[in-house]
Amino acid sequence: MKRTMIVALVAAVMLSTAFSLNCFVYFDGIGCPHCAKVDAYLFPNYIVSHNNTVVIEYEIYQTKSNVNVLTSYISKYGGINGVPQLFLGNGKSIAGDVPILKFLESYNGSSKCLTLNGAVDFNNLNYSALPGVPKIWYKDKVVIVGSYPLSDEVIKKFLFSNYTPNGTNVTPIVSYSEGSIKFKHAVKVGDWYFYWGREGQTNQIVVNPSTNKEVKLKLNWVTVTGLAATDAINPCALAVLTLMLIAIMTYNPRNRYKVLLAGLAFSFTVFVMYFVYGILIVKAFQLIQSISDMRSYLVGALSIFAIILGLLQLKDYFYYKPGTPLTEMPLRLRPKAKALINKITSPIGAVFLGAFVTLFLLPCTIGPYFVAGGLLSELPLANVLPYLIYYNLIFISPMIGITLAVYFGLTTVKDVRNWKDKNIRLIHAIAGAIMVAIGIYLLWSVI
Repeated sequence: MKRTMIVALVAAVMLSTAFSLNCFVYFDGIGCPHCAKVDAYLFPNYIVSHNNTVVIEYEIYQTKSNVNVLTSYISKYGGINGVPQLFLGNGKSIAGDVPILKFLESYNGSSKCLTLNGAVDFNNLNYSALPGVPKIWYKDKVVIVGSYPLSDEVIKKFLFSNYTPNGTNVTPIVSYSEGSIKFKHAVKVGDWYFYWGREGQTNQIVVNPSTNKEVKLKLNWVTVTGLAATDAINPCALAVLTLMLIAIMTYNPRNRYKVLLAGLAFSFTVFVMYFVYGILIVKAFQLIQSISDMRSYLVGALSIFAIILGLLQLKDYFYYKPGTPLTEMPLRLRPKAKALINKITSPIGAVFLGAFVTLFLLPCTIGPYFVAGGLLSELPLANVLPYLIYYNLIFISPMIGITLAVYFGLTTVKDVRNWKDKNIRLIHAIAGAIMVAIGIYLLWSVI
């Protein structure tokens, strides 16, 4: 009798705790920069400091089945077709990082769990019937919902008591956009996952929330180096530099110092302009990802694009034709670029006119940069900048090398141009091999 009363008391405490919970349904995406800002506040901090709050999270970029859940919520309750987005028990939605953060910082009300069948107290939820693959965050515990038959009472006991389910041990890390939480314990029961005993943040591993499988990030310094090297040996970039140096030497035939200044000024201008172009490319990709679920397909599309670029370069090795799109400057642009370059007579002119010349370089150099920008778009802008600096330092390194070699008398501009013309097929072959290898690597990483 006494034992029965204790069990009933524990159950009553569990029920009263569950009824008092605030419940938010939250949609985000791993790799979404706007989601990263909300996630960095919500999961490491808000969940812990607001111990009366439960968050049912649907990640849509890696877990494709959750995309349909977001579509269903929008169809029933309204909202935007994008993430981050928070749904409240009153049927209202809040979209965007700034509005969500402002709401969370000032919210002191109560909210039921908004399901597709209406608002429900968290205690009355049928967890097994939740659509998609949601994660339930509460205090220092996380449950990833599966389809395996599991009693709702087991979930409640796990969340609101010291009960720990028996299952297969798994990696004790749960990811969110641009970060992850490490736990002391994690088990798998059927296709459900239980995490408890939060230890802290880690950014070392990204775990796919629907499979609990560790995956390597597609972006790394080796990939960026390969893309930048492909751009650096692009024949049209070398051609523009030699034309510019010839123009300078025509007006200053015996003044190597001006050739040095002009070459360095031109290289610096290209660096600055391409750095700006890189930011624009990354921001464009981030904008697309913030309003749609394209992140899940982005790496695959970029890998195929990289392979196509590589094959175009290899085509120029076997069947060379000047002006091939995306590998060389189009023939129709060459007279205009040459006329513009011939006006450069001084280092100052190299700065101002060099900025315009970069526009003529874009058709033949944008391919690898486009792939790099797409991969970099999964990072916050502050983390993107070091990669862009590194990429463009590699990109301009042949320009600086040729400039210094001409200045110190190690070679002449004419010799550089002749070497480029003689080895143009080999240059295309090397660039093509690198691009195909990068494309295959990226494609393999997402299969």
